[in-house]
Amino acid sequence: MSAFYPNFNLDALKQFAVETVAAEHRSRNAIGGTKQSSNDVQPKILSCRNVHWGGDDMVMIEFDPESLPLGPRTMMAHFPKGRPRVTTQALIGMTATMRTLPLRSQLQLVIPQVYGFKDFLPNPIGAEVVLLQKIAGHPLDEVWHTLPGHRRLRIVGKVTEFLLAMFNYRSNIMNTGLQGSSTDGASTSATPGDRELLLAPAFDQGPLATLPPQSAVGSIEEYLRALSSRVDRVFASPRTNQAARISSHPDEPPLSDEDVARIRETWKRLARLIPFHIGGFYLPDTLSREASEMAREVLQSPQFGIYHSDMQMSRFIVDFSGPPVTYGSSQGSPTWSEPDVIVGLTGWEHARWAPLWSCARMPKWLQPHIEPGEIVPWERQSYYRSVIMAMVTQPGTVPNSSEWIIAYVYGATERWFEGCLSSHWRFRDTIEVLLTRLKFYWAKHKPRVVFPLPVGKAYAAIAQTPVPIPVPGPEPAQANEEKRVAKGKRKGKSKAKVG
Repeated sequence: MSAFYPNFNLDALKQFAVETVAAEHRSRNAIGGTKQSSNDVQPKILSCRNVHWGGDDMVMIEFDPESLPLGPRTMMAHFPKGRPRVTTQALIGMTATMRTLPLRSQLQLVIPQVYGFKDFLPNPIGAEVVLLQKIAGHPLDEVWHTLPGHRRLRIVGKVTEFLLAMFNYRSNIMNTGLQGSSTDGASTSATPGDRELLLAPAFDQGPLATLPPQSAVGSIEEYLRALSSRVDRVFASPRTNQAARISSHPDEPPLSDEDVARIRETWKRLARLIPFHIGGFYLPDTLSREASEMAREVLQSPQFGIYHSDMQMSRFIVDFSGPPVTYGSSQGSPTWSEPDVIVGLTGWEHARWAPLWSCARMPKWLQPHIEPGEIVPWERQSYYRSVIMAMVTQPGTVPNSSEWIIAYVYGATERWFEGCLSSHWRFRDTIEVLLTRLKFYWAKHKPRVVFPLPVGKAYAAIAQTPVPIPVPGPEPAQANEEKRVAKGKRKGKSKAKVG
């Protein structure tokens, strides 16, 4: 048994690990062409320990090196949390996808290998499990405070390469790559293509995880409308309605019928704003026509990049054993060489294809926020964000860096709106406050287009009446803007190229 996972069969896990590591050893023997007989390999387990590695609680299984001359010597038993079966298949599928990442080897970006898995129940272990490679190095949050400034900058550079490489790995649908066994666990073939799913935290909040998973979508507007429909979906189902009303905080009372009605109305109001947030509506008028068209094509691109939604610091594994790299200035000041850093990234069950403006973000530990005891203080977060921007603008191995800058800078409002749609339904009051702020922002950037919703006191006065909320129709200027946005979207599709 394990303190992290007390309900699974540890002996069965050990047996599965022994069988898996023996098969991996045989494959290494075959690839290496050695004369050693691997049929007689009898792996011996030295220890099983609970560890927190790569952002998750895992069981580290260590083998006797003498029993496995070709390795691997260590495996990480990871028990994915989330939707049964498909979360495990997402980890397997997106890991396999990322290991085919263009330029991955050239950029020295490490993705842990999947050695074996159980993605179905019941099984002898009593839990879904994935046996992962323990990549060399240490979690970044454990070593950051020990590193000199030039090492930290080098790591930030490798993180930048990760961001650009994922941004440029394109797909024409928004989905999560799934791979796993057949329904009865008899084979290890890829999941059938008719099960194209989009797994995202917003779609799996609370009781939503008990409903069928969201299907893949083919456009930004479809994606945003899928987010806006979550609230109706959870409260329309008798199976999830009552569970969605209950708060995780014991001091908060369950939602009343009136609360639910207001929540559903707020998300319907958000849905009316979707046509203005597919990309490009807030582009400044100061841009030239050519620059504006280029930015709109990026923001409304029908091709989507990979977004890892949980790039916390502990998921980055750093190893200082790369080829030598020279530091310092060559203009008279001292220079020195030392091994380069190699960076790995874990947690690929949290990755999926998403709009380019959604993919273009900083990792969580560099996103603007202030928390007590933060490993990277907020002043330094700002500094490293500026470093990433400077690195992206430099000519390098990874193409389309200019598109990342466009998506990051001019897609900020789209990401903000995506966050509103993705919010938990109990944040309804906060959303209404944010809509008042959006109206001020809108008036500043698009003063000739009438904001299509009543907000603040105006909406409160209407909402208190028993009649349905009279949402004003679009003004002529707004209607023209909607047509222009739709035209830009069609134009973007016609010009898009597969990345």
